[in-house]
Amino acid sequence: MMRALEKKDDEIYQERDEQQLLHSQLELVNHIYNGQLRRVQDLEQDNDILRDNIHQLENEVEQKSEDINHIREITEVQGRHVYQLRRTITQKDRQICDQCSQLRDLEDTKGEYGSVIKRQKLMIKEKKDEVKAQSATINEQSATINEQSATINEQSATINEINVKNEEQSATINEQSATINEINVKNEELNVKNEEQSATINEINVKNEELNVKNEEQSATINEINVKNEELNVKNEEQSATINEINSATINEINVKNEELNVKNEEQSATINEINVKNEELSATIDEINVKNEELSATINEINVKNEELSATINELNVKDKEKSATINDQSATINDQSATINDLIEQNHDKCKTINELSEKIDMEVHVEEQKAIIEEQNERLRKNKKDDEALRRQLVEQDRINQDLYNQLKDVKMLCNKLMMTIQAKSQNQ
Repeated sequence: MMRALEKKDDEIYQERDEQQLLHSQLELVNHIYNGQLRRVQDLEQDNDILRDNIHQLENEVEQKSEDINHIREITEVQGRHVYQLRRTITQKDRQICDQCSQLRDLEDTKGEYGSVIKRQKLMIKEKKDEVKAQSATINEQSATINEQSATINEQSATINEINVKNEEQSATINEQSATINEINVKNEELNVKNEEQSATINEINVKNEELNVKNEEQSATINEINVKNEELNVKNEEQSATINEINSATINEINVKNEELNVKNEEQSATINEINVKNEELSATIDEINVKNEELSATINEINVKNEELSATINELNVKDKEKSATINDQSATINDQSATINDLIEQNHDKCKTINELSEKIDMEVHVEEQKAIIEEQNERLRKNKKDDEALRRQLVEQDRINQDLYNQLKDVKMLCNKLMMTIQAKSQNQ
């Protein structure tokens, strides 16, 4: 039994060792499988990048072939234009030679007119200098007039300030008179109240007298009522005494207030008198300022008369200047006509020069077209090289696809082995 148990233990240990070996083999296989999967994914990404590059190169080749065809068409059209331009250049050269001879003749005539124009320009400069001197004198006179008007404006500003001050003082006087009127109204209201209070006191006294009469009439009949009437009389006398005291106190207070108001009225009347004195002084100063303003207006009128005389002289000078400018304009018109003919000839020469420049630009275009042809040939060579590179890349892609397929087949085989190992491990685990 012990030997049988030992044998079973040995078998169990052997199976455990085999299972551990199988697990280690599975881990190795999984590691290899994962590495090959990563390699396959990297190769697929490289293949996608290469395919995109091939498509881009093919599109660039198509675009460049279209550009080459378009440039060929342009070069053919420009060659025709160049041929026509060369013919026109030869014709224009002949015309330019004829016009150069005409320009020489015109330059000879221009030299004769130049001396006359210089003399007329000197005359115009002299007349302009005279006009400038006259305008300088006029400007000096206007400057003096402006200074005088500035002084007048300053004096009017001071007068306006004085008027503003007078208005402010009159406003203060009006405010003080308004306060005085308010105080008088209050005094009248207090007098009315005093009269009302005295009327009420008189009514109370009348009622007291009536009550005394009634008491005397009733004293003859009822002694008890007399006693009560005497008591009532005593009380009435006390009440009348208190009423008289209260009325006298209120009247005294009112009289004190009236005296205070009278004092204030006297003070305000004193201030009003002072303000009236100041107003009289201000009116005197205003009269003096008005006298000065009249004197200034007289001087201003004299200045205006002088200005009118100066303007009359200026107008006469302007008339003379207009006559001189009319003669100068006539002379300048003749000069302008002559210069216009010269300018027309110069413009014709400019137009011809423009045509020559255009022809030279077209010739430059021919040179540019030839340069573009050379560039196109270089691009064609590059395209040919790119095609060769594309073929090499395609071959590399085919080889990489074949390698990927082999790796994929190997992965399938590895998966099969892994599945078989897992099946055997599961079977052994179930048997245990």
